[in-house]
Amino acid sequence: VKVSKEYKESKKAATEEPKLGEEELSISHRVLILGDPAFSNNYKLSFYRNGYLAEVVDGFDSYSKVALKLKDYDCVILISNHLSHNNMWRIKEGGYPVIYSSSDGANRVLEQFEEFLSNGAYPTRNE
Repeated sequence: VKVSKEYKESKKAATEEPKLGEEELSISHRVLILGDPAFSNNYKLSFYRNGYLAEVVDGFDSYSKVALKLKDYDCVILISNHLSHNNMWRIKEGGYPVIYSSSDGANRVLEQFEEFLSNGAYPTRNE
């Protein structure tokens, strides 16, 4: 079966990360969100538009899976309505910068993160 060059290019374009406008955004913070993965795209897009990189991990995943991700991020946002008690306490005891959110809406979680930053919680990444 022969596949056209246009088809291959369209498949490649469909798998690439979306770009917002012509210029690349500078990423100032990397945020790990423990919550409902169904909202993953909303979180990622909202945070990316504001210069932050977000990854979402299911709040009910085992702590060992969560712990593998923790070291790569500046801050952890815990969505309280989709989070195991064990994960919450282990992260709290780990000394990570943590934001607790009772809302799972992407815009509200982003607002809470930016409030956290404005309080001087930690410096901006310089990479």
